Amino acid sequence: MSVKKAALSGAIIVLGSAAILSLILFNKNTPKRFYRLEPAELYRDNEYFEVNKKPGQIYFNQDGKREFLEEIPSIQCGHFYLKEKKLVKISPKLFGKIGFYTYLYLQGRPISQNIEFILEVSRQGKSREIRKIKAPQISCPLFQDLDVRKGDQIVMKFSGKGIVYYSQPILYEKYSADHAAERTNIIIVAADTFRGDQLGKGKPEQELELTPNLNRFAKDAVYLENAYAQTSWTLPSFMSLFTALNEYNHGVGVKSPLRPDQPSLVEKIAGKFVTFAYHGGMKPQNGFSRGFDFYQELLQTTPPYPQGGKALFAKAVETLQNSQFPKLFLFLHTYQLHSPYNPPGEFLQRLNPHPRFTNLNAINSGQPAKTYLPVAAELKNSLKELYQAEILSFDSYFGDFISKLKAMKLYDSSLIIFMSDHGEEFFEHQGWAHAHSLYNELIKVPLLIKFPGGQFRNTRLTKPVGIVDIMPTILSFYDIAYDAGSLDGVNLLPLIRAREEGKRDYVVSTISTGKYFASYPTRIALVFDHYKLIFNEPYTQQSLDVFNEYAPPLQPAPFELYDLQADPNETVNIIYRQPRIKEKMLPFLLRIRKTIGQKLAKQNPKILDEETKKHLKALGYL
Repeated sequence: MSVKKAALSGAIIVLGSAAILSLILFNKNTPKRFYRLEPAELYRDNEYFEVNKKPGQIYFNQDGKREFLEEIPSIQCGHFYLKEKKLVKISPKLFGKIGFYTYLYLQGRPISQNIEFILEVSRQGKSREIRKIKAPQISCPLFQDLDVRKGDQIVMKFSGKGIVYYSQPILYEKYSADHAAERTNIIIVAADTFRGDQLGKGKPEQELELTPNLNRFAKDAVYLENAYAQTSWTLPSFMSLFTALNEYNHGVGVKSPLRPDQPSLVEKIAGKFVTFAYHGGMKPQNGFSRGFDFYQELLQTTPPYPQGGKALFAKAVETLQNSQFPKLFLFLHTYQLHSPYNPPGEFLQRLNPHPRFTNLNAINSGQPAKTYLPVAAELKNSLKELYQAEILSFDSYFGDFISKLKAMKLYDSSLIIFMSDHGEEFFEHQGWAHAHSLYNELIKVPLLIKFPGGQFRNTRLTKPVGIVDIMPTILSFYDIAYDAGSLDGVNLLPLIRAREEGKRDYVVSTISTGKYFASYPTRIALVFDHYKLIFNEPYTQQSLDVFNEYAPPLQPAPFELYDLQADPNETVNIIYRQPRIKEKMLPFLLRIRKTIGQKLAKQNPKILDEETKKHLKALGYL
């Protein structure tokens, strides 16, 4: 190489390196669109408060009494016992017209004692009052517009006597309605107990679709036609969503919360998004609140409220309007479809102008021993009819929600996912409700993913996938780093973009470490190609005795194999006709069974607290 060429190459390398370094420094110094106060900046009084990180609970201790602060939406917070006055000062890192968020929980002691809260901006020694609240008790999210300059301080003033809690304050850029499309939202809509075979279903004789709005939404989305839950009841199934782990690997059940050393992928998302959730009763004690800035049960979405979806979406719209967060991950969960089946009358009338029943509980609601109790065909049909009326009403509320997102100019730029955690059985395999089996009416669920900007719209894919795949797909789409090798779930983007098959041999669903009723035996299902292989442990005599007062279950075959293409309702067990398929999949199944055995041996169930017992009883699990 000549001296001139060498010099030129060296100059290019130097200039290129300088440009890269400049870009890195620029990105490093560019202010974020939002930030949270660091935990060290929060005032915490540990004399009166106890934070239990494992179940995500905060207690107030005074005079030997321990009080659980049930309404607290996050344990990332400041808290203290106010005795007269207290100032909390914040030096902002964002300037101009910004948004300020915290959750306030104030409780006067005694209960009639007012606590006064004042939000101020202090500039050059002069304070300007922005917001004032005075009440003996208040529990609410606080959204406030602020105009701050460099050198200003945001001051929260408290006076009175009692409990003060404020969640980790968030300061963020705000966008006007004209710039709403610049906001980035991830919205997961989780309709508990939604059977996959009900999406797109209709009543041909009445020319009535059960899900017209979801059908329209599917045309803007990727429809994963063969999506499977990793177990067949709520608590461990949603933990599979949040952790991307199979049921037996996260180990969450009625008596076992998420281990402290096991991360929730919401914590990864929280690095780039504000994280909010409204749910119907997935308690923080089990670990569900991990990673959320705001995690709150919405009473109207729990049974037996007949318009759970409507209340849920109204709260979501209110939050999107009030907050205007630049980047928001919003998890929305409702039990509207869950027993008791109590649909609004107008929707039931569309299915049947003269219904025999207007509301019913599942046959085994609150009494798992009735799981296999047969009933008259008329009652069975009424149960299914009421359930479908719930779907019809939920679909209507979902359609209204999508319309409002479009009106707010948030629809196109948002990643919106519709999914469920499990289905519901109406005695198709001689059982009721859910949690007892792994047939498709319980584990095949709807999954629609609408990407921003119309990407991949109107795509239908038939490869089996799991709800464990949802979070890795979100993280990958937004370039959020995570340890893919430690997860059971996989990123679906290669499949969606190029229909690549990927490395997974099967999708697994189990009833094992997370079962809620001990008398149900362990089951393992592997879904691969268009087959499903099920392994069933037998009922013990002790387990059978539990059901004998009503109707005992039939002892299942040790192995069941179904051709889901030829037999989608799983009516003909072909295990003896296809021995090669069993031989091919048996090593995978035995490896999972061994893992489950090891996990069960280590499991140390804890006594249920009274609150958890009450919640599970309300849902019919106890």
